[in-house]
Amino acid sequence: MMLLSQPGIWLLVSLFLCSSVNSISLWKSHPLVAGSNEPDQKRPDTPSSPRPLGITGAALLNYFEQNLRTMEVPDTAGVPQDSAYYTALTHYLGLCGARSENCDPGQSAVAKLTRDVPVLTRVHSHNDYWRRVPLLQALAYGVASVEADVWLENNGTTLLVGHNRVFLEPAHDLGRLYIEPITRMLQEVNCKSENKGDPYGIFYNAPEEQLLLYIDFKSLDRKLTYKLLLDYLKPLIDNNFISYYDMDAKRFVSRPVTVVLTGNYPSDEEIGVPSPRRYTFLDAPLGRLSSVGDEFTANNVSVVASSSLLELMLRCGKASNPSLTEQTAWESYGCLVEYVREAHRRDLRARIWGLPDWPVSTRENLWDMLTDMGVDYLNVDDLDAVSKF
Repeated sequence: MMLLSQPGIWLLVSLFLCSSVNSISLWKSHPLVAGSNEPDQKRPDTPSSPRPLGITGAALLNYFEQNLRTMEVPDTAGVPQDSAYYTALTHYLGLCGARSENCDPGQSAVAKLTRDVPVLTRVHSHNDYWRRVPLLQALAYGVASVEADVWLENNGTTLLVGHNRVFLEPAHDLGRLYIEPITRMLQEVNCKSENKGDPYGIFYNAPEEQLLLYIDFKSLDRKLTYKLLLDYLKPLIDNNFISYYDMDAKRFVSRPVTVVLTGNYPSDEEIGVPSPRRYTFLDAPLGRLSSVGDEFTANNVSVVASSSLLELMLRCGKASNPSLTEQTAWESYGCLVEYVREAHRRDLRARIWGLPDWPVSTRENLWDMLTDMGVDYLNVDDLDAVSKF
C-alpha cells in the first residue's frame, strides 16, 4: 500500500512526462482480449500507460481529490488545460501526449477507470461538461449517457463546449474534452480485436454497452454547426466506433458510441437526408410524439425521445411543480406514463429532464416513480447519489 500512502512519490514516478520506469501490471489480462492467455510479463511504463493504482471508479476520483495538493502534476506548458486535477487524472489514464504503440488493454484507460464499475444504463449525466473532469467523471461512475453543449467559435472553425457563451474557454474544445479521449480509449481496448466489425465498448465489465453522446446545438447557425460536427466525429467514424443507420441496407448498426443531436439542431429538410449512412440521430420530442407522424422514425432518424418535466406536466394540465410524496406521486405525475408508452410503442427510448434536485426525498421519490414508469434515462446532476440509489 506504499503507493497509496505516498501520493507525491507515486505521481513523480507514474505521471512524470515520458518516464520509463519498469513495472508489473497489477491486473491480469483483460477478458476483452480474444485469445489472451499469456503469463503476466514486465512491461515498461510509458507516458500513456503509467502503472495502475489498483483502484478504479469513484474511489479513483476520490484518491485524486484527496491527494492532489501533494502530487507533482506534470508541467503542460503550451497545452490548454482545465485544471491540475484534470491534468493529473488524464496523465495517469494515459490520455495525453502521443498514444503508445504498445497494445495492452489490461493497462488501458478503460481498465484503469471503469474496471469493476457497474454500468448505470438508465442514467444521463446532465450538463456533463460542468463536472470537474468532463466525461471521465461520468464514466468512472458507470454512466452510459453524457451531454455536451456546443457553440460555433473562431469564425465557424471550432466547436467549444459550455452552457453560456460568455464563459467559453479555448481549452474546452469538443474534440479535446470528448471525441479524442473516447476515440483513444476505444482504440486501446480494440488494439488486439480480431473482430473489427464489432468493437468493444468503453466499459470494462460490460464491453457490449453503448455510450450515448448528446450534442446540444446552441449556436444560431445550426447548419454550419452540423457540418463542423461531422468533421469532429471523423475519428470515431474512421475507426468504426460510431453507430449508424445504413440507408441502403435499411438497418441500424450498433457501435460503442451513439451520437444524439438535441437543442437547435437542423432538420433533414435543411441539410438533406444523410446518405448512405446516418451517423447522428435526432432527439425526438417526447411530449409531441403522437402528433409528429413518422418524422422521428426509430433507428433511422431517432433513438431517444426527450422532454422536460415541466413541459410534460403542463401538457398533462398539472401544476408546474406539484408537491411529491410517496402517497401523491402517481396522483400528481401518473399522466407521464402515457408519454413513455408512446415512445416505447415507436421503439424509442424515453428521457425526461429538468428534474428537481431538492429536497432529496422528493428527488428520490421521483427517480423511483420514473423508473417504475419505464423511463429509460434519468437526467441526473448528482452522480454519487444516483450510484447509491
